[in-house]
Amino acid sequence: MKRLLFGLVLITILAITPATAANWTFMVYLDGDNNLEHYAIKNFLDMASVGSTQDVNIIVLLDRIDGYDDSYGNWTTAKLFYIVQGMTPDANNASEDWGEVNIGDPQTLVDFVNWSVSNYPAEHYALIIWDHGSGWKSKLPPIKGVCWDDTNNSDYLTSSELQYALSQIRSTIGKDIDIIGFDACLMGMEEVDYLINASMPSAIRIGSEEVEFAPGWPYKMILQNLTANPSMTPEELAIEIVRDFYNYYSSLDYPSIFTLSAVYVNNTIDEAINDFVQAIMDAQDYGAAAEARYRVEEISLMYTPRDYIDLYNFTELVKTYSNNESVKNAAQKLIDAINSSIIAEAHGLLHPNVHGISIYFPATQLEYDYWNSILSENYESLKFATDTLWDEFLNRFYSMPQPIIILEGTDYTAEGDVAVFSGSVYGASAANWSIEGPYDGYYTNIPLIPLHHFLVLINTTELFLNHSAAVGDYEFKVKAGCFVD
Repeated sequence: MKRLLFGLVLITILAITPATAANWTFMVYLDGDNNLEHYAIKNFLDMASVGSTQDVNIIVLLDRIDGYDDSYGNWTTAKLFYIVQGMTPDANNASEDWGEVNIGDPQTLVDFVNWSVSNYPAEHYALIIWDHGSGWKSKLPPIKGVCWDDTNNSDYLTSSELQYALSQIRSTIGKDIDIIGFDACLMGMEEVDYLINASMPSAIRIGSEEVEFAPGWPYKMILQNLTANPSMTPEELAIEIVRDFYNYYSSLDYPSIFTLSAVYVNNTIDEAINDFVQAIMDAQDYGAAAEARYRVEEISLMYTPRDYIDLYNFTELVKTYSNNESVKNAAQKLIDAINSSIIAEAHGLLHPNVHGISIYFPATQLEYDYWNSILSENYESLKFATDTLWDEFLNRFYSMPQPIIILEGTDYTAEGDVAVFSGSVYGASAANWSIEGPYDGYYTNIPLIPLHHFLVLINTTELFLNHSAAVGDYEFKVKAGCFVD
């Protein structure tokens, strides 16, 4: 029984308060549970070369796997680290060991962010999702999905799971994350921006239209600049990340295909896209769209299919080739919307016409139907596709009233030279080519493969030696149509 002193009960209260809020908490969801483990450890060490300060918290969830890198104890679970200068990814340096978790499970991402925010509050938050990436697509060899976890049956974060995770995080922490960055391939696209906007409309997305090289972002440069100036606004940090990325890869002996952009996800691009494609469909201006698709800056120069294109470049090409004022006006509206959403953008010499946002546009219906048939989450199920007219435009483009053939080639070829013909066929499921002229007619109705960006070489010496060719005028002809069941 407690004794009373002057009629009062004395109660000791222990007040538990969170740590003093920093300027920034920089969170990295570092998925090394795959063939990128070596680079995950390298990036960890890059971050640790700077380390956290009283103004900047650097928090990493590192998941590892056996078989790729046996350094630092070769542990294979997922561990949380509060990164301090000089730290190594040894097990005894971890703040917590989460055991074997599935990095491809959206709840793991939710738990990581919630833990970081609860333990290391800050005025601003950056979340970097680090791994392979494939834009909107799910993981399918050789395409990697975002956060591919080998240990857990190669599970990955689909587009809908990423949206779910961001929604749950927003609900729990009560605010938007300031910067959502993707240190992963192909994530700088409108479909990804749209799903982020649905959950965290005030966020800035940082990501690459193109594939990223395995060394990833230059974290040492980025964090040196952030810790030196921790009062950076989200826009200033976004610009710094893009600038550092450009300077880093410009200095290395890598193919100059790199891209990176920082974008406000809360923008008017989706509305402008609707007006733009509606104008094209109303005017049936598929000729301008076909010319633009043929000449547009395609993404993923190192891989096929090249079914992501730069949205700005496509729009400006449609404006150039169209004779319809409504289409031209709608194109300009979309160009303006893109320009107003871009905070920073950088690219290498081999991507002169990228502007920071790609979009899905397979050149033929064969490609579009193929991916829809094999992916568990097909394109038309995406929030972007269901909410906008882009997929309706694609289907109208593929089923245009008459196929459109774009053909470029040699006007005059001397005997002994090689005649070169190139082009694309749109709105058709099959095409063939023929050469007509004074010879034996050997090259007649030859299947044209591929339909998009085909290339045909004709050796004139071979025509004369083997096919009774004579000097004269020859025609290279392409016929296109659709299969009928």
